[in-house]
Amino acid sequence: MFGWLKPACPVDLREKVWTEVSLGRLVEHWDWQRLREAAVILPTSAFFDLPDGDQPVDTQQLMTTVCKYVGANRDRLQLELVPAESLANGRDEYVSDDIATVRLAGFWQEDLESLIGVLAHYAALDRLLREGICRRDQAELGWFADLACAFLGMGIFGANSAVKQRSGRDGVGSGWEIRARQKLPARMFGYAMAVLAMARGERQPAWASWLGEDAGDIFQRGRRYLERRGECVFDYEANGQLRVAASVPSLAADLIHGGDSLRLASLWALAEQGPAAESALDEIATCLRSPSRVLQSEAARLIGTIGVDKPEVTDELIGLLDSRNQQVCCSAVAALGHLQVPLDREGSRGETFFDLLRILMGGDDAQVAQTAVLTLCRYGPAAAEAVESFTEPLRRALVACDYLAQDLYFTALHAIDGDPERFLETHLQEYHPDLYPVALTALKLYREHRLVADSPSAPETVAPDP
Repeated sequence: MFGWLKPACPVDLREKVWTEVSLGRLVEHWDWQRLREAAVILPTSAFFDLPDGDQPVDTQQLMTTVCKYVGANRDRLQLELVPAESLANGRDEYVSDDIATVRLAGFWQEDLESLIGVLAHYAALDRLLREGICRRDQAELGWFADLACAFLGMGIFGANSAVKQRSGRDGVGSGWEIRARQKLPARMFGYAMAVLAMARGERQPAWASWLGEDAGDIFQRGRRYLERRGECVFDYEANGQLRVAASVPSLAADLIHGGDSLRLASLWALAEQGPAAESALDEIATCLRSPSRVLQSEAARLIGTIGVDKPEVTDELIGLLDSRNQQVCCSAVAALGHLQVPLDREGSRGETFFDLLRILMGGDDAQVAQTAVLTLCRYGPAAAEAVESFTEPLRRALVACDYLAQDLYFTALHAIDGDPERFLETHLQEYHPDLYPVALTALKLYREHRLVADSPSAPETVAPDP
């Protein structure tokens, strides 16, 4: 009766379920008991040999201590602190080898807590890769390394350095600075640590007072949500297993009867089932009608991956092209392209799929427009009528020096028209003569870059922080 009084989960659905599912994966590899017994490491002399006064920190010894807490092999991890300008794009580097190397900008030493956080991040990353838990090309590798730090007791450092706030006075007023430190947002650290606290039976842990304002607020709200039996696909009360089915029929049933968290986790699990997921297509399609934009988007993405054009399901996807939600619209457009839906396929109001794509290309949402262009590329010369619509967005991209957008339209011209020079001559030379030479130069650079990207390269040895 009073369900509306239940606390809401303080992070969005994708972040929530990703955190819970990923914690379940870590339990599979590192054991439930390891989670239960992990001490939460604090930035105090009880855990670290901290320097006195203005004495510099011994970063090599600090790395040794961090590796001990994270369970990484210190003998196979080398640390170098270098000038920031010597790093590519100023980013930290992890060089994978038998003895891996972490190169950090020297400014990390200015903030000891953040330094410990970034050392823990790379120590966990090295362990995940060496133990085969993650792949180097995994999209969320940086997030997963940070979550592993929380799992192993080092979460406070990452949580507090995810957003670092400095306050001060300059004689006129107060100022503050925010600096990005880690890949996993502070709010996700906070929620993960709430789940971990519940798993350890800690209702009011003393260590929570060490969390910064951002992560600390989410931690408290996440704890209240979980205490009130909020849905969680990670079984923190029993054994850390995931409450996600293993078989396609059971996953399909959970899409009908489960809450939003279980439905999202089930969609992700079905994506790993390969062709077998086709038998759950009708149940997946029910998520297209969910009030949750996340479920709509993920269901559309999965339907595109399955690659089966079932008419009633495809009609629902076409209906989502009217969505005002960017992610939903982009996912639906991309899915229809994967399905190779005929361009003359009509929607519920009589417009063809081709007409709808042209409308989206001319809309105000740049991301939706670009997704529509990429989808048209799949149709090659069959989409030739759309090429004329590229003139204005390409002109804007040239004026704004938007190189990503320029490359997008040159890619589309190659795929659909096959003769970008003719297009530029026809549509730019006469009407925009000042931009015509700029466009030719941009096209030349695009081709040069594509040749470099397509050429065989040396084995990758340096991986910037994912």
